[in-house]
Amino acid sequence: TQYSVILSNQSRVYTILTGHNSVNGTIAVLNSVNYIDDSYTLIIHANDSVGNITEKIINNITIDNTLPIAHIIYPDTGTLINTEIIFAYELIDANLQEYSIKARKVAGGQIISLVPNTPVWGIQDIILTNHFNAASMADGEWKIIVSVKDKTGNTNSAERSIVIDRAPPSITVISPLSGSILNGMVNIIIIATDEHIAYYNIEEQPFNNGDVWNPISLNTLPQNTNIIWQAAGIDEYRTIRITAKTKGRIRKKI
Repeated sequence: TQYSVILSNQSRVYTILTGHNSVNGTIAVLNSVNYIDDSYTLIIHANDSVGNITEKIINNITIDNTLPIAHIIYPDTGTLINTEIIFAYELIDANLQEYSIKARKVAGGQIISLVPNTPVWGIQDIILTNHFNAASMADGEWKIIVSVKDKTGNTNSAERSIVIDRAPPSITVISPLSGSILNGMVNIIIIATDEHIAYYNIEEQPFNNGDVWNPISLNTLPQNTNIIWQAAGIDEYRTIRITAKTKGRIRKKI
């Protein structure tokens, strides 16, 4: 008996193995990394000494050694989040099977599943968007990890760092103190602090004047702690309001 194992695609025929004598069991091990990604036909051919021929043909064998791609579109690295994460990502592979998303806290290693293993069939390139409630995620840096797997078992992942920040900024008023009697040029001394502080506003209004506020200093950078207010010509009670805002859009007012 003579036999051969042949692998072919549209452009080439590969003879994997030839042999003599009867065999039973495994006759060849195909190392797929030696072949380009493509659809193949596997042919097992045998003939005996008197010319009898048998062929077994197995069609549509796919070799795929290319890793799938996970690409994170949004959010940007270091984005500050306080309530909701809007997450956009792209998955690319000729034979996509499934994907998942998890969050891992950098300090402590806590892991939260955001999207369990989810099948993707018949699509080679897909862009997806998810909205995640960040309520279960403690303040601090997190890695969002998108993992993707194709039908041949190849896996890949992409990750993006974000920062959960729900803590309000701290505001300390050094001067003036509540109940102060002032005139002329007034020094307003403020210390507004937060790891991610953006700016603070100072406004004033006649006492109990509803929601009408007059600006003293708006969009003030936190390093500017001494603001001059021209109070000359004002003879009445006034309320001063300070509003600090972080880059994660958390506000505090006093």
